[in-house]
Amino acid sequence: MKTKNLVKYGLKMMLTVAALSLPLTALAQDKPKIKSIDLVIPVPKPGTDLFDAREVQPASATTEYGDLAPT
Repeated sequence: MKTKNLVKYGLKMMLTVAALSLPLTALAQDKPKIKSIDLVIPVPKPGTDLFDAREVQPASATTEYGDLAPT
């Protein structure tokens, strides 16, 4: 096979692979994306020391698609 034909074959092969992978990337982008998260975090009470205050954990996290961390 001549070099010219090999280059033509290689280019056609790369274009074919790229064209076949386009629908796969389009399908991957159709997944729903989270736009906002509503966090509920308890407020530390007066008199709580700094160590205990930073150990506060979210009570719930919800999105438009449902609850992320059911309690």
